[in-house]
Amino acid sequence: MKIFKFKFEKALEYKEQYEKIARGEFVKVKNEKQEQEQELILLKRKKKNFLKNSIGNKKGKLDLILLQQTNRQLENYKNKMKQINENIKDKEIEIEKKKEKLLEAVQDYKIFKKLKEKDYEKYTEEQKKTEQNFLDEITNNNYSRGKKNGR
Repeated sequence: MKIFKFKFEKALEYKEQYEKIARGEFVKVKNEKQEQEQELILLKRKKKNFLKNSIGNKKGKLDLILLQQTNRQLENYKNKMKQINENIKDKEIEIEKKKEKLLEAVQDYKIFKKLKEKDYEKYTEEQKKTEQNFLDEITNNNYSRGKKNGR
Protein backbone atom coordinates (compact mmCIF):
# COMPACT_ATOMS: atom_id res chain seq x y z
CA MET A 1 0.00 0.00 0.00
CA LYS A 2 1.61 3.25 -1.11
CA ILE A 3 1.46 6.36 1.07
CA PHE A 4 -0.40 9.47 -0.14
CA LYS A 5 1.97 12.21 -1.23
CA PHE A 6 0.64 15.48 -2.62
CA LYS A 7 2.93 16.59 -5.43
CA PHE A 8 2.30 20.30 -4.71
CA GLU A 9 2.77 20.07 -0.93
CA LYS A 10 5.57 22.67 -0.91
CA ALA A 11 3.44 25.07 -2.94
CA LEU A 12 0.52 24.51 -0.55
CA GLU A 13 2.75 25.25 2.45
CA TYR A 14 4.06 28.38 0.73
CA LYS A 15 0.52 29.59 -0.04
CA GLU A 16 -0.51 28.94 3.56
CA GLN A 17 2.44 30.97 4.90
CA TYR A 18 1.77 33.73 2.39
CA GLU A 19 -1.85 33.90 3.54
CA LYS A 20 -0.78 34.15 7.19
CA ILE A 21 1.62 36.96 6.36
CA ALA A 22 -1.01 38.81 4.32
CA ARG A 23 -3.53 38.40 7.15
CA GLY A 24 -1.00 39.76 9.66
CA GLU A 25 -0.23 42.77 7.48
CA PHE A 26 -3.94 43.48 7.03
CA VAL A 27 -4.61 43.33 10.77
CA LYS A 28 -1.57 45.51 11.49
CA VAL A 29 -2.72 48.28 9.16
CA LYS A 30 -6.28 48.13 10.54
CA ASN A 31 -4.89 48.48 14.07
CA GLU A 32 -2.73 51.43 13.00
CA LYS A 33 -5.82 53.13 11.57
CA GLN A 34 -7.74 52.53 14.79
CA GLU A 35 -4.87 54.03 16.77
CA GLN A 36 -4.98 57.12 14.55
CA GLU A 37 -8.74 57.39 15.08
CA GLN A 38 -8.29 57.12 18.84
CA GLU A 39 -5.58 59.77 18.71
CA LEU A 40 -7.96 62.06 16.80
CA ILE A 41 -10.71 61.55 19.39
CA LEU A 42 -8.26 62.35 22.18
CA LEU A 43 -7.04 65.46 20.39
CA LYS A 44 -10.62 66.67 19.90
CA ARG A 45 -11.26 66.23 23.63
CA LYS A 46 -8.10 68.16 24.46
CA LYS A 47 -9.15 70.96 22.13
CA LYS A 48 -12.62 71.07 23.68
CA ASN A 49 -11.16 71.18 27.21
CA PHE A 50 -8.66 73.86 26.16
CA LEU A 51 -11.43 76.02 24.75
CA LYS A 52 -13.55 75.50 27.84
CA ASN A 53 -10.64 76.41 30.16
CA SER A 54 -9.37 79.36 28.10
CA ILE A 55 -12.85 80.92 27.87
CA GLY A 56 -13.36 80.36 31.61
CA ASN A 57 -10.05 82.13 32.42
CA LYS A 58 -11.01 85.36 30.67
CA LYS A 59 -13.85 86.41 32.98
CA GLY A 60 -14.55 89.72 31.28
CA LYS A 61 -10.93 90.64 30.58
CA LEU A 62 -9.54 91.05 27.15
CA ASP A 63 -5.87 90.11 27.13
CA LEU A 64 -4.19 90.35 23.74
CA ILE A 65 -1.32 88.02 24.66
CA LEU A 66 -3.74 85.40 25.97
CA LEU A 67 -5.82 85.66 22.79
CA GLN A 68 -2.71 85.19 20.65
CA GLN A 69 -1.62 82.16 22.70
CA THR A 70 -5.12 80.73 22.49
CA ASN A 71 -5.21 81.29 18.73
CA ARG A 72 -1.79 79.64 18.29
CA GLN A 73 -2.85 76.66 20.35
CA LEU A 74 -6.10 76.31 18.38
CA GLU A 75 -4.12 76.50 15.14
CA ASN A 76 -1.80 73.82 16.50
CA TYR A 77 -4.77 71.55 17.29
CA LYS A 78 -6.20 72.21 13.82
CA ASN A 79 -2.92 71.27 12.12
CA LYS A 80 -2.52 68.11 14.20
CA MET A 81 -6.09 67.03 13.44
CA LYS A 82 -5.55 67.70 9.74
CA GLN A 83 -2.39 65.56 9.78
CA ILE A 84 -4.15 62.73 11.62
CA ASN A 85 -7.07 62.84 9.16
CA GLU A 86 -4.60 62.56 6.28
CA ASN A 87 -2.94 59.61 8.03
CA ILE A 88 -6.34 57.95 8.45
CA LYS A 89 -7.10 58.39 4.74
CA ASP A 90 -3.69 56.92 3.85
CA LYS A 91 -4.38 53.96 6.15
CA GLU A 92 -7.77 53.40 4.50
CA ILE A 93 -6.07 53.19 1.10
CA GLU A 94 -3.43 50.85 2.51
CA ILE A 95 -6.15 48.72 4.12
CA GLU A 96 -7.85 48.28 0.75
CA LYS A 97 -4.57 47.19 -0.85
CA LYS A 98 -3.83 44.75 1.98
CA LYS A 99 -7.39 43.44 1.79
CA GLU A 100 -7.03 42.71 -1.93
CA LYS A 101 -3.69 41.01 -1.28
CA LEU A 102 -5.25 38.94 1.51
CA LEU A 103 -8.23 37.90 -0.63
CA GLU A 104 -5.89 36.83 -3.41
CA ALA A 105 -3.75 34.86 -0.96
CA VAL A 106 -6.82 33.17 0.53
CA GLN A 107 -8.07 32.20 -2.93
CA ASP A 108 -4.67 30.81 -3.95
CA TYR A 109 -4.46 28.79 -0.75
CA LYS A 110 -8.00 27.45 -1.18
CA ILE A 111 -7.22 26.39 -4.75
CA PHE A 112 -4.25 24.31 -3.63
CA LYS A 113 -6.15 22.97 -0.62
CA LYS A 114 -9.00 21.86 -2.88
CA LEU A 115 -6.53 20.31 -5.30
CA LYS A 116 -5.00 18.34 -2.43
CA GLU A 117 -8.45 17.15 -1.32
CA LYS A 118 -9.29 15.99 -4.85
CA ASP A 119 -5.94 14.23 -5.17
CA TYR A 120 -6.55 12.51 -1.84
CA GLU A 121 -10.02 11.39 -2.95
CA LYS A 122 -8.50 10.02 -6.16
CA TYR A 123 -5.82 8.26 -4.09
CA THR A 124 -8.39 6.65 -1.78
CA GLU A 125 -10.46 5.49 -4.77
CA GLU A 126 -7.36 3.93 -6.32
CA GLN A 127 -6.51 2.26 -3.02
CA LYS A 128 -10.03 0.84 -2.79
CA LYS A 129 -9.81 -0.50 -6.35
CA THR A 130 -6.40 -2.01 -5.68
CA GLU A 131 -7.66 -3.62 -2.48
CA GLN A 132 -10.77 -4.94 -4.24
CA ASN A 133 -8.66 -6.38 -7.08
CA PHE A 134 -6.40 -8.04 -4.53
CA LEU A 135 -9.39 -9.56 -2.72
CA ASP A 136 -10.87 -10.70 -6.03
CA GLU A 137 -7.58 -12.35 -6.94
CA ILE A 138 -7.42 -14.15 -3.57
CA THR A 139 -11.00 -15.31 -4.02
CA ASN A 140 -10.29 -16.55 -7.55
CA ASN A 141 -7.15 -18.37 -6.39
CA ASN A 142 -9.05 -20.03 -3.56
CA TYR A 143 -11.83 -20.98 -5.96
CA SER A 144 -9.34 -22.38 -8.49
CA ARG A 145 -7.55 -24.42 -5.81
CA GLY A 146 -10.87 -25.74 -4.61
CA LYS A 147 -11.73 -26.96 -8.13
CA LYS A 148 -8.37 -28.66 -8.48
CA ASN A 149 -8.75 -30.40 -5.16
CA GLY A 150 -12.20 -31.62 -6.12
CA ARG A 151 -14.27 -29.58 -3.84
